[in-house]
Amino acid sequence: MGIEQPPRLDLAARALPGPLLEALRHVFHRPGPGCALVGGTALCGFYAGHRRSDDLDLFVRDRQSHEATILTVRSLEGIGARFEAENHRGPYYRAVCRLKDHFFTVDVVEDPDLFRVGRFVELPDGVIVADLETLLKMKSAALVSRCAEKDLYDLIWILEQVPGMSLARLVAFGAELDAGLNPESLIISVSGARPRSEACGFALDPAETPAAVHARLEEFRQSLLQGLMLLAKKQPVPPLGELIRLLRPRRGRRTGL
Repeated sequence: MGIEQPPRLDLAARALPGPLLEALRHVFHRPGPGCALVGGTALCGFYAGHRRSDDLDLFVRDRQSHEATILTVRSLEGIGARFEAENHRGPYYRAVCRLKDHFFTVDVVEDPDLFRVGRFVELPDGVIVADLETLLKMKSAALVSRCAEKDLYDLIWILEQVPGMSLARLVAFGAELDAGLNPESLIISVSGARPRSEACGFALDPAETPAAVHARLEEFRQSLLQGLMLLAKKQPVPPLGELIRLLRPRRGRRTGL
């Protein structure tokens, strides 16, 4: 099952903070094969426009791309960015930056597996962004590693776009990036996750209050857990589209700005 929703360059100018978008375009202002934007900023800025994001998650194909991308990130100083903190250890690099009084983090991660299974789109302004199916695979894998509030919120939005997605297929997507991911490992992670209302104040729609977001995430988590338990027992599982439809409706918009 392919997800053929293209990224929208026009959405980024409305959904992302101006300094973050300026930094992103600077990073991709020169040819950088083997580097792509993923994560919440990719999803929010180019597909959904559903929540705030102040991170640049840059995944790279190999060590050479990793070093080149770090140098490009450091060149943000040339457009006025200040580096408040930096940490570089092996395949991971993180910087906390401030540009025009806006703070954001930049992560550069060497991950050859993502480039083996993922697909990417180059936009007219040079930004290379993961396609929606690749972001779904990453969000599925994140369920076993983090299962954070934003991961659940993002996952709901993507699944709303692909109502025919099965839970078995979602698990298989995650396993493409994490070989240890299976229904049993997801049950452990999802059952232990506890969304916090105070961590749910990220929706761009003011009608989506932290309390409303928290209630929807908890409802989704519990339904997802029930489905995983059925899947682990090899019993029939309702389609994910049905699970999403049963969630309490959003108070505001469902798609991009």
